[in-house]
Amino acid sequence: NEVLSSFEPKNPSFLYAHILMPHSPYTRDKNCNLVDFRGAGDFKSFRWEVRHKYLGFLECGNKQLKTLVETLVAKDPESIIILQGDHGAYFTYQKYTGDDGMPKPGDEPWREAAMDGAYSILNLMRVPKKCSNLPYREMGSINTFQMVFACLTQTRPDYLIDKTFSMDHEKK
Repeated sequence: NEVLSSFEPKNPSFLYAHILMPHSPYTRDKNCNLVDFRGAGDFKSFRWEVRHKYLGFLECGNKQLKTLVETLVAKDPESIIILQGDHGAYFTYQKYTGDDGMPKPGDEPWREAAMDGAYSILNLMRVPKKCSNLPYREMGSINTFQMVFACLTQTRPDYLIDKTFSMDHEKK
Protein backbone atom coordinates (compact mmCIF):
# COMPACT_ATOMS: atom_id res chain seq x y z
CA ASN A 1 0.00 0.00 0.00
CA GLU A 2 2.96 2.37 0.61
CA VAL A 3 4.00 2.05 -3.05
CA LEU A 4 0.48 2.73 -4.25
CA SER A 5 0.10 5.70 -1.89
CA SER A 6 3.13 7.40 -3.45
CA PHE A 7 2.11 6.59 -7.05
CA GLU A 8 1.02 9.71 -8.94
CA PRO A 9 0.03 8.72 -12.49
CA LYS A 10 0.08 11.44 -15.11
CA ASN A 11 -2.05 9.35 -17.50
CA PRO A 12 -4.78 6.75 -17.03
CA SER A 13 -3.27 3.58 -15.58
CA PHE A 14 -4.11 -0.10 -15.47
CA LEU A 15 -3.05 -2.22 -12.51
CA TYR A 16 -3.43 -5.99 -12.51
CA ALA A 17 -2.41 -7.82 -9.38
CA HIS A 18 -2.77 -11.54 -8.74
CA ILE A 19 -2.88 -11.97 -5.00
CA LEU A 20 -2.41 -15.43 -3.52
CA MET A 21 -4.44 -14.60 -0.39
CA PRO A 22 -6.57 -16.36 0.84
CA HIS A 23 -5.02 -19.56 -0.53
CA SER A 24 -3.08 -21.63 1.95
CA PRO A 25 -0.80 -21.60 3.76
CA TYR A 26 -2.77 -19.34 6.09
CA THR A 27 0.13 -17.16 7.23
CA ARG A 28 -1.74 -14.35 9.02
CA ASP A 29 -4.50 -14.10 11.58
CA LYS A 30 -7.53 -11.78 11.43
CA ASN A 31 -5.39 -8.89 12.75
CA CYS A 32 -2.77 -9.53 10.05
CA ASN A 33 -0.21 -10.79 12.56
CA LEU A 34 2.14 -13.46 11.24
CA VAL A 35 1.17 -16.99 12.24
CA ASP A 36 3.69 -19.79 12.69
CA PHE A 37 2.37 -22.29 10.17
CA ARG A 38 5.47 -24.48 9.98
CA GLY A 39 4.58 -28.11 10.55
CA ALA A 40 0.87 -27.28 10.44
CA GLY A 41 0.34 -29.44 7.36
CA ASP A 42 -2.23 -27.05 5.93
CA PHE A 43 -0.45 -26.22 2.68
CA LYS A 44 -2.84 -26.53 -0.25
CA SER A 45 -5.68 -27.52 2.03
CA PHE A 46 -9.31 -26.79 2.67
CA ARG A 47 -9.45 -29.31 5.52
CA TRP A 48 -12.46 -28.79 7.78
CA GLU A 49 -10.35 -28.58 10.95
CA VAL A 50 -8.30 -25.59 9.69
CA ARG A 51 -11.21 -23.50 8.35
CA HIS A 52 -10.80 -21.05 11.28
CA LYS A 53 -7.28 -20.26 9.99
CA TYR A 54 -8.72 -19.61 6.55
CA LEU A 55 -11.35 -17.27 8.00
CA GLY A 56 -8.74 -15.29 9.95
CA PHE A 57 -6.55 -15.05 6.86
CA LEU A 58 -9.55 -13.91 4.84
CA GLU A 59 -10.42 -11.23 7.42
CA CYS A 60 -6.86 -9.92 7.18
CA GLY A 61 -7.09 -9.86 3.38
CA ASN A 62 -10.41 -8.03 3.51
CA LYS A 63 -8.89 -5.30 5.71
CA GLN A 64 -5.95 -4.93 3.32
CA LEU A 65 -8.22 -4.79 0.26
CA LYS A 66 -10.43 -2.18 1.93
CA THR A 67 -7.37 0.02 2.51
CA LEU A 68 -6.27 -0.53 -1.09
CA VAL A 69 -9.67 0.45 -2.49
CA GLU A 70 -9.88 3.52 -0.24
CA THR A 71 -6.41 4.58 -1.44
CA LEU A 72 -7.37 4.14 -5.10
CA VAL A 73 -10.63 6.08 -4.69
CA ALA A 74 -8.82 8.90 -2.85
CA LYS A 75 -6.33 9.15 -5.74
CA ASP A 76 -9.01 8.94 -8.43
CA PRO A 77 -12.70 9.13 -7.45
CA GLU A 78 -13.62 8.16 -11.04
CA SER A 79 -11.53 4.98 -10.99
CA ILE A 80 -12.90 1.61 -12.00
CA ILE A 81 -11.98 -1.05 -9.45
CA ILE A 82 -12.63 -4.74 -9.99
CA LEU A 83 -11.90 -7.47 -7.45
CA GLN A 84 -12.32 -11.04 -8.67
CA GLY A 85 -11.66 -14.50 -7.33
CA ASP A 86 -11.21 -17.69 -9.29
CA HIS A 87 -13.05 -20.10 -6.98
CA GLY A 88 -14.54 -20.50 -3.54
CA ALA A 89 -13.56 -22.76 -0.66
CA TYR A 90 -13.88 -26.56 -0.52
CA PHE A 91 -14.52 -26.93 3.22
CA THR A 92 -18.02 -28.45 2.93
CA TYR A 93 -16.79 -31.06 0.45
CA GLN A 94 -13.82 -31.94 2.65
CA LYS A 95 -16.03 -32.15 5.75
CA TYR A 96 -18.22 -34.86 4.23
CA THR A 97 -15.64 -36.77 2.17
CA GLY A 98 -12.27 -36.19 3.82
CA ASP A 99 -10.95 -35.46 0.31
CA ASP A 100 -8.75 -32.38 -0.18
CA GLY A 101 -9.47 -32.39 -3.92
CA MET A 102 -11.93 -30.39 -5.96
CA PRO A 103 -15.62 -31.14 -5.26
CA LYS A 104 -17.33 -33.57 -7.58
CA PRO A 105 -21.05 -34.03 -8.26
CA GLY A 106 -23.04 -36.77 -6.54
CA ASP A 107 -26.46 -37.66 -5.10
CA GLU A 108 -25.84 -36.71 -1.47
CA PRO A 109 -27.93 -33.72 -0.28
CA TRP A 110 -24.88 -31.69 0.82
CA ARG A 111 -23.18 -31.86 -2.60
CA GLU A 112 -25.07 -28.95 -4.16
CA ALA A 113 -23.97 -26.59 -1.36
CA ALA A 114 -20.41 -27.91 -1.64
CA MET A 115 -20.36 -27.34 -5.40
CA ASP A 116 -21.90 -23.85 -5.07
CA GLY A 117 -19.31 -22.87 -2.45
CA ALA A 118 -16.36 -24.23 -4.38
CA TYR A 119 -17.23 -23.01 -7.85
CA SER A 120 -18.65 -19.60 -7.03
CA ILE A 121 -16.42 -16.64 -7.75
CA LEU A 122 -16.01 -13.21 -6.25
CA ASN A 123 -16.86 -10.45 -8.72
CA LEU A 124 -16.92 -7.00 -7.08
CA MET A 125 -16.96 -3.81 -9.10
CA ARG A 126 -16.74 -0.16 -8.25
CA VAL A 127 -17.48 2.13 -11.17
CA PRO A 128 -17.99 5.89 -11.55
CA LYS A 129 -21.58 7.14 -11.19
CA LYS A 130 -21.80 7.73 -14.93
CA CYS A 131 -21.39 3.94 -15.41
CA SER A 132 -23.48 2.69 -12.50
CA ASN A 133 -26.11 1.29 -14.88
CA LEU A 134 -23.61 -1.08 -16.57
CA PRO A 135 -22.92 -3.83 -14.02
CA TYR A 136 -25.77 -6.20 -13.24
CA ARG A 137 -26.34 -8.47 -10.26
CA GLU A 138 -25.47 -11.83 -11.85
CA MET A 139 -22.64 -10.54 -14.03
CA GLY A 140 -20.02 -13.18 -14.63
CA SER A 141 -16.37 -12.51 -15.19
CA ILE A 142 -16.85 -13.06 -18.94
CA ASN A 143 -18.41 -9.59 -19.21
CA THR A 144 -15.97 -7.65 -17.05
CA PHE A 145 -13.98 -6.06 -19.85
CA GLN A 146 -17.07 -5.44 -21.97
CA MET A 147 -18.38 -3.39 -19.04
CA VAL A 148 -15.05 -1.58 -18.52
CA PHE A 149 -14.67 -0.64 -22.19
CA ALA A 150 -18.30 0.52 -22.40
CA CYS A 151 -17.74 2.69 -19.34
CA LEU A 152 -14.53 4.20 -20.73
CA THR A 153 -16.02 4.91 -24.15
CA GLN A 154 -19.54 5.75 -22.91
CA THR A 155 -21.02 3.23 -25.33
CA ARG A 156 -23.46 0.37 -24.90
CA PRO A 157 -21.73 -2.84 -23.73
CA ASP A 158 -21.74 -5.86 -26.01
CA TYR A 159 -22.36 -8.43 -23.27
CA LEU A 160 -21.90 -12.14 -23.85
CA ILE A 161 -24.22 -14.79 -22.41
CA ASP A 162 -23.22 -15.64 -18.84
CA LYS A 163 -22.70 -19.41 -18.72
CA THR A 164 -21.16 -21.66 -16.13
CA PHE A 165 -19.98 -25.19 -16.82
CA SER A 166 -17.47 -27.63 -15.46
CA MET A 167 -15.47 -30.40 -17.00
CA ASP A 168 -13.45 -33.22 -15.56
CA HIS A 169 -9.87 -32.81 -16.74
CA GLU A 170 -9.06 -36.35 -15.56
CA LYS A 171 -11.54 -38.00 -17.96
CA LYS A 172 -10.70 -38.28 -21.63
